[in-house]
Amino acid sequence: MFRCKPLAVAVFAMWTTFVWVNRIYNIVAKDGGDGVDLARAVAFVVLGVVVAVVAVGPFGPAVVHRVVSIAGWASIALWVTRIVTIPMGDYSVGFVVVHLVLGAVSVALALWAMRTTRALAAPDGIDHHHRPSTGPDAAERAATNA
Repeated sequence: MFRCKPLAVAVFAMWTTFVWVNRIYNIVAKDGGDGVDLARAVAFVVLGVVVAVVAVGPFGPAVVHRVVSIAGWASIALWVTRIVTIPMGDYSVGFVVVHLVLGAVSVALALWAMRTTRALAAPDGIDHHHRPSTGPDAAERAATNA
């Protein structure tokens, strides 16, 4: 049966693939990079495709979480460095703003996908890394999960 894992995983996979396929186009068609840039872009397209495959394939939650975490941390590491280095370069304001937005969205989607899969991979399905709310509905959720 064809089933997709959580929406976060599919969105993260599609976004990553979209961003880096566009980067490959810019490198090849517009002479906008070198071999290292191309290799990095291809590697991130591969990561996006692998995440997409585990999103729809017959893989258990632990495998999905492991794959999403590897791709997510790679994306976060790259964008955190690029968010710092791009504004220090000789780029137009528009270029800097676009890349800051790309980076922020990429990091947010990576974190969303990793958090979602972490909760699914937990033996009891509860994300124990997240502190529960202390609001009025917290006691109700705790009673439901008990």
